[in-house]
Amino acid sequence: MKYPLKILVFLVLLSHVYCQVEYAQSSEKEQIIVHKGFTVSYNDTHEQANWVAYQLTSNELNGAAQRKNNFLKDPKIRTGSALSSDYTNSGYDRGHLAPAADMTWSQTVMRESFYMSNISPQQPGFNRGIWKKLESYVRQWAHDNESIYIATGGVLSQTSGKIGSSGVSIPFKAKFS
Repeated sequence: MKYPLKILVFLVLLSHVYCQVEYAQSSEKEQIIVHKGFTVSYNDTHEQANWVAYQLTSNELNGAAQRKNNFLKDPKIRTGSALSSDYTNSGYDRGHLAPAADMTWSQTVMRESFYMSNISPQQPGFNRGIWKKLESYVRQWAHDNESIYIATGGVLSQTSGKIGSSGVSIPFKAKFS
């Protein structure tokens, strides 16, 4: 019974990402950036990604690249991305959309996963709880199926305010029971 619930959570999150993709196509403030490990649709109005998408293969799960927790401005964002300091004392985690744990196959890709364009405000309990669990399931699915495609993103059509001097929007908070 738990497995269908996990799929449902994944599908709900994916449907929210799809809505954001539709929104991104009509936005004048969107910039599509291709990094080595993922592609991001950056939304300057919200100072974060509409969505991040990437392929994860079972071979990529065995990498040795080390996590350094060095959050950086994305050098490819024309207008400049959010800053790590926007999250300081905000009460929100710097939540990866493409998880660092999925990027161990290359030190370059690992570093790029810490670009602020790949980060969205997440409540600590969400980021370290259900989101972390979902990321683990996704890695297991990549292992079991040899390759999967992943798209993630917050719901930016409804936001809960902004944080930091850059004005990073806080995505809509869905309630999961």
